[in-house]
Amino acid sequence: MLGWYHPSDTLQYGTGEGRQPWLGWIAIVEMTLLLPLAAVGAVTLYRRRQRTVLGLLLAQMALAIAMAAIVYGLWRFRSTFDVSVLVLAGVGLATLAERSRLG
Repeated sequence: MLGWYHPSDTLQYGTGEGRQPWLGWIAIVEMTLLLPLAAVGAVTLYRRRQRTVLGLLLAQMALAIAMAAIVYGLWRFRSTFDVSVLVLAGVGLATLAERSRLG
């Protein structure tokens, strides 16, 4: 689903669905860069006691992972996962920006 396991196979499936291979590589790189920011965002929400919001975002991610594991892990099942990662990465980026201004 994330494209990390045999990326060439994942890109091959994407071209079968009409995607350009270079776009697939961009998707793999962006997810690799966003996940650490999303982790910072998740820790921030947890520490700020926004656990309901965090729980909803993590549940959405877990459902996407379960769907990919049960059916098959193509990128199209990742759309709900991407929304949560982007929201959490935004929180993480804001947290890092805030710390750099204060520090």
